[in-house]
Amino acid sequence: MIKWVLQMFEIVKCLREKSSPTASMSMEATRPEESAQDKEKAERKRKAEAAKLHRQKIMAQMSAMQKNFIESNKMLYDNMPESGAQGEPDTATESCAMEQMELCVAIGPHRGSTPAEREVLTCILCQEEQEVAGQAQAMVLTACVQRSTVLTQCRGKIPTNNADGTGTYPLFMPPELAVGTHTGSCGHVMHSTCWQKYFEAVQNTTRNRLHADMIIDLENGEYLCPLCKSLCNTVVPLIPLEPLMFNYENAEIIGPHLTLPRWIQIISARIKGLKSVNQDNDCNAECSSAEGDMGLCGEGQPDFRSILSYGVQEPRKFSDSIVEMLVVCATTVHRVGLQTAPNELCPRVPLMAWNTCAFTIQAIENILHEEDKPLFGSLQNRQLAGLKAIVQFAAAQRLKSSQAVIQRHFTDMLGVLLPVVSRKNTPSVLEVDFFHLLVGLVLSIPSLYQEEAVDLQPSAVSSAYNHLHILHLVTMAHVLQILLTSTDFPAVACGEETEEARAAAELCTTVSQCTGRLIPDVSGSSVAERVKRGIEPFLRCAALFFSCLTGVHPPEELFGTTVTSQAQMEALCSYLALPSNVFQLFQEHRNSVTPLLQRWCGSPAAAVTKALKGKIQTVRYPRRRNRLIELPEDYSALLNQASHFQCPKSSDDERKHPTLCLFCGAMLCSQSSCCLSQLDGEDVGACTAHAATCGAGVGDVP
Repeated sequence: MIKWVLQMFEIVKCLREKSSPTASMSMEATRPEESAQDKEKAERKRKAEAAKLHRQKIMAQMSAMQKNFIESNKMLYDNMPESGAQGEPDTATESCAMEQMELCVAIGPHRGSTPAEREVLTCILCQEEQEVAGQAQAMVLTACVQRSTVLTQCRGKIPTNNADGTGTYPLFMPPELAVGTHTGSCGHVMHSTCWQKYFEAVQNTTRNRLHADMIIDLENGEYLCPLCKSLCNTVVPLIPLEPLMFNYENAEIIGPHLTLPRWIQIISARIKGLKSVNQDNDCNAECSSAEGDMGLCGEGQPDFRSILSYGVQEPRKFSDSIVEMLVVCATTVHRVGLQTAPNELCPRVPLMAWNTCAFTIQAIENILHEEDKPLFGSLQNRQLAGLKAIVQFAAAQRLKSSQAVIQRHFTDMLGVLLPVVSRKNTPSVLEVDFFHLLVGLVLSIPSLYQEEAVDLQPSAVSSAYNHLHILHLVTMAHVLQILLTSTDFPAVACGEETEEARAAAELCTTVSQCTGRLIPDVSGSSVAERVKRGIEPFLRCAALFFSCLTGVHPPEELFGTTVTSQAQMEALCSYLALPSNVFQLFQEHRNSVTPLLQRWCGSPAAAVTKALKGKIQTVRYPRRRNRLIELPEDYSALLNQASHFQCPKSSDDERKHPTLCLFCGAMLCSQSSCCLSQLDGEDVGACTAHAATCGAGVGDVP
């Protein structure tokens, strides 16, 4: 009965509402609200479907990576003998451990394979997705190139660049790192065509604002990132890594025939042959006598083309848009880094590309160390993508530049390590930053495989051995550099002498003989501890570089901060195919390195002897890490310091407008009207003039 009454009540109520005009109006008013709600529901449903598709794409990528991992392991299992019995779990465990170790080595005959990764990115301007590929339209990252003194060891001393290129920079970076070229990116991606349209629109719009204050410098190609509004002045093209299944059988076969002494012979013969083919008239007497000097590495001299017998392949091909963006980025790096006019044909363009790659890696390693973060896994995805793009951009420079120019750069850089191919102005081991040298040698050595009518590059196995021998030579030279510049050897508790301490003492004795007994007499344990401290930043930078270059996954020990320093050092050495005892390199290659040690310590112009006698100032390793000056806790103390400041160009004691440089602590006059000075032909204030010498144009004055 109650249900029937309620139903009748609802029916009567509905009839009255239909007959009422106000009710009909309210119903019509609610219809737009219902349609708006339907639209919101549809939008939420669309977003949910898009999120579902995105998750499916990620799962598909993860599945593909797992399949590639299984395939690579399957290849490694096929190369190993079968255990045969089920009752041998220890053997199976050891084989799995060996495979994991091989996959976590970046260079050498045991380097890991590069997995195939499909990367689909969305343009921030047109919102269209595109896969990053070598033959597709270029996808670019916004970037800012600037001169930097963040790592300098001689604040306030900016070296001048010779317009004619007669100086050693940028071919050789001085160890003081007085000024470098840093390339940073916010990580936002665009199509190259979308960026070009946006850049042209920004230029046209800004030029039309005649009376507006410009916050960007159009003449230097500056613009603001369309998404985050960070300052940019170029773009870096995204170049994908080539998937690689490393052939361990070929590497094992080639190994005994491509030892370090033989590799030095082959490289020297190739350089000499290329000089004769290219008719290089710049070769001096040292180069012409290289045939007799190459005897330090062995007896039989290899053929000019013997380098090609260890494996070659065709170089990578890129689309026209990627090549165009390579030129745009390289020209900007060259123009900003050397403060010169744009010239894509300048032979120093590839050098600046390699230098900005090395300096950016050093700056990132410095930040990670200062913040006590692990070497890998700490960078955001956009930061890591920017670093990989910079490394691949630097590696691709040799494909765009003249091969004869790249070969000449390689020969000049190799002259620091192998005096048999050195020139007159080759610096000594104390006058070079060896990480910059490592990057330049690794990225330029493929040019030696170029033939007259055929474009060739080394195969994966040949590249693995090239990288291994270059890294071994550079590491040994850097160890000598640390030893020669060290004066404060740490005190080590006396105990049983280890093999590392004995090897360090043996090297110290050999170097002392080569330098005329100018090396202080210290224990092997102190030498070993000093060298390990000094070489760690170099190894960390090398690990970052080869990780971005080869795509080989680093060991798990480099992803955490709870691991001891000794374990991290061993993981670094393992990843770089180095012995954990770096002094073992000198023992393994004793016959080849002993003559080199004598030349490194004795030439050129006895620079090492002058440094050991204190006549030349040298850099200590590890380098001093720069920080902003420490301000007093009490602000009144800073005010008291500023109250004593007087404008150096004003006689009025009341005119006090001080400002403080947070880089070096210098007190400056902030008024441009009184403290004017000339800078590149223009009148600038004291702060701008000081920033030019203290921060290479960048200042921090509150």
